[in-house]
Amino acid sequence: RSRSREKTDAMTDGDVPVRDFVIVVHGGAGIITDNNADLAEFHTTIAQAIQTASDVLENEGGSAVDAVEAAVCFLEDSPIFNCGKGSVLSATEKIQMDATVADGVGRRMGAVAAVEHVRHPVSLARLVMEKTPHILLAGEGAEALAKQHNLEICDTRWFVTARRVGQLQVAKQQGVTMLSESATIPTTPAEAQQPCPLNSNTIPPGCTTEQHQPTTTTTTATTSSSSVQASDDQSGLASRIGTVGCVVMDKDGHLAAATSTGGMTNKLDGRTSDSGVPGCGTYACDQTCAISCTGTGEAFLRSMAAFHVHTLMLYNKMSLEEAAQFVIQKEIPAFNGVGGLVGIDNQQNITMPYNGAGMYRGWKKGTTAPIQTAIHEDDVVTH
Repeated sequence: RSRSREKTDAMTDGDVPVRDFVIVVHGGAGIITDNNADLAEFHTTIAQAIQTASDVLENEGGSAVDAVEAAVCFLEDSPIFNCGKGSVLSATEKIQMDATVADGVGRRMGAVAAVEHVRHPVSLARLVMEKTPHILLAGEGAEALAKQHNLEICDTRWFVTARRVGQLQVAKQQGVTMLSESATIPTTPAEAQQPCPLNSNTIPPGCTTEQHQPTTTTTTATTSSSSVQASDDQSGLASRIGTVGCVVMDKDGHLAAATSTGGMTNKLDGRTSDSGVPGCGTYACDQTCAISCTGTGEAFLRSMAAFHVHTLMLYNKMSLEEAAQFVIQKEIPAFNGVGGLVGIDNQQNITMPYNGAGMYRGWKKGTTAPIQTAIHEDDVVTH
């Protein structure tokens, strides 16, 4: 493998044939470790997920939806990410996973929330999209659909790792809810009582503060003493937010996205992340883009982040890069959130913005192109 300096996370490659495929994968934002051996494992695993998607597109004639499902399934079986095997534990020591699949053809979507025993929640989300009249199924209803279609069911013990048990113990001792590793969110979210966080920095081109500012505001509440304001304290980003996702354009020019997560350590049972709510953590439309997000779920839910990128492109005529940067650098911090996203537009441009120390990510732009992965700004590895 060779290393080269990464120039930008938004790339337009004129050498890629119009009908060739493009794949982008993420494994979470923030940094878990600076240990070279551990970092190498992240690079390798993401590259393998991209190769899995590439094989589906190149050798099996699969669609964009087939490819994103395959890549995310691969990552759901890896214990180093917060999804599938390796998911974090709830306050009652349960595994509860969320996932969404989005198809740019017809803007179809399927999602599941609070799934406890399905080995591949992303495959179940696809079943919701393709085999039911619904968009989102949760809990027992979702698992009943999985059994009806013979998806693999696993005992809870299959998903649990020693590292996640240790994280839950730490979270309980500190009285916090944790983003996968050690970054925390307030147990009493005082920022929810704040006035709508719109100002000149969070208004996209073509809009004004007056058009969007609410007519009434509420009194500022007292911040919980246990809270760590991640957007103000960048040291919290020494942790990894291990949600995984994939976006793809196939050789027919169709877009798709998929995202899967175990949620937050020490969360309340039934808490659902943006990864389980279509349009918030995942979105795809052949006219604009395919997006998969990772980060502070509540911030991505409040900003409807993935759909927000789509609307900025469609109505404000922003480029993919402009729209994605606005959402990640302006909108998400306005809700005290951290994270990032990966995206592809209908012209095969890709973007991978994040607002913290780094993001596990990788991409492949075409049949003959190499797979490349990165974590920081300047550590691209070519596989």
